[in-house]
Amino acid sequence: MKRKIVILCIALSAAFTTVSTEAKGGIGVALGNPAGVTLRFDKLVITAGYTWYDMGAMGAVDYWFLNQKIAGGGENLSWYLGGGAFIGYSAGFLGYYGLGGAGLLLGARVPVGLQWFPKFANNIELYVEAAPGIRITPIFGFSWQATIGIRFLIFK
Repeated sequence: MKRKIVILCIALSAAFTTVSTEAKGGIGVALGNPAGVTLRFDKLVITAGYTWYDMGAMGAVDYWFLNQKIAGGGENLSWYLGGGAFIGYSAGFLGYYGLGGAGLLLGARVPVGLQWFPKFANNIELYVEAAPGIRITPIFGFSWQATIGIRFLIFK
């Protein structure tokens, strides 16, 4: 078993260190709301995980309309703006509003964020994102999501 883990670590390390800066997407970890796994395929971003605020599972799908370098930030700092949707299942959200039970979370969001690509590792993307939005179910209202994360760029 130990040998298999070592081989897997070596293979993953080789994959992550041989990808060029031309990579357009990757896989990583998001911390915040939601916290979980994040995938990026160029301008399409999918995040799935757990939402601490709504106490349940949540997934978000976003498309970036803008993704531009920041003047004075060099080649390594960019910002993005997009639109998307979220869906989830809340175990505690409805109880907070006095409705009892669990329920479906559904809404629209507008992610805006900063990306940084460190010079010392051309296959890593660090990001911070805020995504205000509108919750459609279970109660119509304002929604707020925010994450920080890291992605290993492995998709061309």
